Amino acid sequence: ILSTEKQLEQKNNQNLLMLIALGAILMVVLLAWTLKIIRQKNLFRLSSQLDALTQLSNRGHFVACGMQQFEKTQGDISVILFDMDHFKNINDGFGHASGDWVLKAVSARVKALLPKAEMLGRLGGEEFAICLPKFDRHEALALAESCRAAIAAIDSLPSGFAFPITASFGVASRGMRELKEFEDTLAAADKALYFSK
Repeated sequence: ILSTEKQLEQKNNQNLLMLIALGAILMVVLLAWTLKIIRQKNLFRLSSQLDALTQLSNRGHFVACGMQQFEKTQGDISVILFDMDHFKNINDGFGHASGDWVLKAVSARVKALLPKAEMLGRLGGEEFAICLPKFDRHEALALAESCRAAIAAIDSLPSGFAFPITASFGVASRGMRELKEFEDTLAAADKALYFSK
């Protein structure tokens, strides 16, 4: 009887160890699966916020972040809108690959000029926007002029063709003509851009 009890106890211990090992394996698998889901969710979130070509904020993400900046920033805040001049001629004359090259080159050049906290986004096509917390109208105009000159200085030869690259800019700041909200300031910058064209 004692021998049988001892064998049963050993079997119970073995079963318990097997259950603990199985539980640990299940926990590891569950943890790995959860981490994979979190990683995929973060990738989906990031891809839903970025423009695939330029790796800048896309329109939806830029507008949402711009609205947040306007809510949390007291005082000066400005918006710059710009788009490429005669971009259709580049696409039609030199191909869409050249047009894509221009958009990437312009994105990189303008991004290099911005302070880290400022936000640059591609609103669509060849149109871009910059949100500038703590920039008054004069500072935003100076930055827009720097960006305009930097874009005009881009050498297009690495694209395989020689053509000029220029952009038109519109600037608006909170406080100008009773502008208070992000959407109104963006619309005012759009009007200024149209006027500069």
